[in-house]
Amino acid sequence: MKYVILFFILANIFVFSQQPAFSAENIAEAQVKITKNTPEENPVWPFSVIGTVIVAFIGLVSGAIGSIIAPWANWSIEKKRKSIEYKQKLISDVRALIDSSSSIEDILKSSVWGVINANLSKEEVRSISADNLIHVASFGMSELDMRKMALSEAIHKLEKRWKL
Repeated sequence: MKYVILFFILANIFVFSQQPAFSAENIAEAQVKITKNTPEENPVWPFSVIGTVIVAFIGLVSGAIGSIIAPWANWSIEKKRKSIEYKQKLISDVRALIDSSSSIEDILKSSVWGVINANLSKEEVRSISADNLIHVASFGMSELDMRKMALSEAIHKLEKRWKL
């Protein structure tokens, strides 16, 4: 996209640099000049028409390309924004579920767990699942608290992976 725009800008600069510069004096002299019915060719005339046609064509092509690419670029930006919003909402829902659940089975039976489970590694899922035995740590945390902590760490890693 950048290269196409750069090409059209450089093409316009090239076309305009080929055009002779006119000043107010040159235009006034051209209007007053008397040729006494001698056929004089103006060497600037064909180049100015061709240059104008080329510039108009480049403008038409760049406008057409811009009208096609701009909506596509906006759509891709909007799609990415919606994806980020969805992931942020999912993470916040999981955090709220972790805080409000009274057992690990409540978390594993929730609808959000399916999405989170698909995005976690097998080791993270194994450390959270109810099949795995976790011994009570010396910190005085219950098994549920330790599983919630493991799930919270896994969610934090997922959040970093998603760059949220």
